[in-house]
Amino acid sequence: KEQGIQDYLVNLLYRRADEEINFYLPQLCQVSLVRFKTTSLSRFLLDQAARSMHFALKLYWNFQATVEDKLPEVAEDAKKMWGEVEMAVVNSKAAPEEGNTAGPRSSRSSGPDFFRRK
Repeated sequence: KEQGIQDYLVNLLYRRADEEINFYLPQLCQVSLVRFKTTSLSRFLLDQAARSMHFALKLYWNFQATVEDKLPEVAEDAKKMWGEVEMAVVNSKAAPEEGNTAGPRSSRSSGPDFFRRK
């Protein structure tokens, strides 16, 4: 039951602009670590990191800070997410677009624009 509610709420996050999500990013990072094995929130954060280098850097710093705090209950999962954020950026197929901060409903969701002339 609870998992379905969490998935629904995470799906709502996909419709929000980056500016709205950024305000709650430390809390979202913390929740993603506490419920690391059972949540789609981690997937959402990694999807956003693959889409936006700016977002990825903020995630990276949040998870790095958590690792450096050495909290035993979340340190190992924070290390995993730290590495996953790196991999999401490195393996990202999204073409960078200047000034576009819309969510996945933007033109970026239709696929990479590697061969589109500008």
